Amino acid sequence: MSEEASKSIETRIPVIRTAEDIDALPHLSEQEKALGKANLAMPEIGGGGDCLGLMGNDPEMQMVWGLTERMAEGLLEPDGQGIPYGLMNLISLQVPRLMKSEWLLTGFQLVTYSGTPLWDKEKPRYYLMGMLEVPDSEFWTDEQKTVLKFTEACMQNKMTDELFNHAKKLWGEKKMLRLIFYMGFVQTACMIADACHLRNMPGTEPASFNAYGPEAHEYFLKMNSTYMKSLRSLWDSAQSNKL
Repeated sequence: MSEEASKSIETRIPVIRTAEDIDALPHLSEQEKALGKANLAMPEIGGGGDCLGLMGNDPEMQMVWGLTERMAEGLLEPDGQGIPYGLMNLISLQVPRLMKSEWLLTGFQLVTYSGTPLWDKEKPRYYLMGMLEVPDSEFWTDEQKTVLKFTEACMQNKMTDELFNHAKKLWGEKKMLRLIFYMGFVQTACMIADACHLRNMPGTEPASFNAYGPEAHEYFLKMNSTYMKSLRSLWDSAQSNKL
């Protein structure tokens, strides 16, 4: 994103992209500023786009957010947010569509569009992007149809016994709950972006959403595994009253 383009996005709190941006925040302590600068050095934070940049106004929350994202993905491995038309990807498209959250929807559309030829080389299915509002289309598999309908039912509090039981039969209790957890994660990102008036304007498309292919996916799977092991170790310590 060019400097001119980035300045044209007027948010209600600043998007934190540099150490200088952090130093300019009077509400942060020196310890918090140090954490914020360390966060910027992490690719999953510093390269995570303007929504994560908004969270730089609270480096501790930004830290928790980064951990939560890795855990949300770790719970649903080997799936990933960037695999075009996988369950997590469809949720990532469906939630901001339903919330009319412009910035997140644009971002995940770019992820999906740019990643489609990397995952679907023989016959890239770009047209599926326009089928989110047609969950009964025969272009979708049963699992894709279910996640689109299930996400909408969760977001709009319109769950039926029929849909719930079908999802439970398809995914089991654990995966179904984990998918709902991920929906909430995406919804929170939408609320932060929208409340802070993060918008896209011509020339300001989220440049940080690069093509996500199989190699990138393997990288994140390994990283998520490391985070999940560390979380389990922390939880075991908490249960043993060692904290």
